[in-house]
Amino acid sequence: MADNDDIAQTEDEAIRRGYQRIDASIQTEPHFAHRRPCGGAVQKGDWCLMTNCRPDNTLTVCYCDGNGNCANCYVAPCRNQ
Repeated sequence: MADNDDIAQTEDEAIRRGYQRIDASIQTEPHFAHRRPCGGAVQKGDWCLMTNCRPDNTLTVCYCDGNGNCANCYVAPCRNQ
């Protein structure tokens, strides 16, 4: 299980950290571990999907796009326990 707190909580932070943008979405990332629906308290740029840490020490994290979609996804480094 990845340490959630180490992953960028916002898209701005993801960009600052140099995460690689990928073409993914909830539809293409079936193995998500954490999900928050966009809207309400979860606004544009907030994280909405996070997968478990993969064997190669990466995970996919997605952020809300401002139109209610969990659409802006990045590859982030993580640590397997």
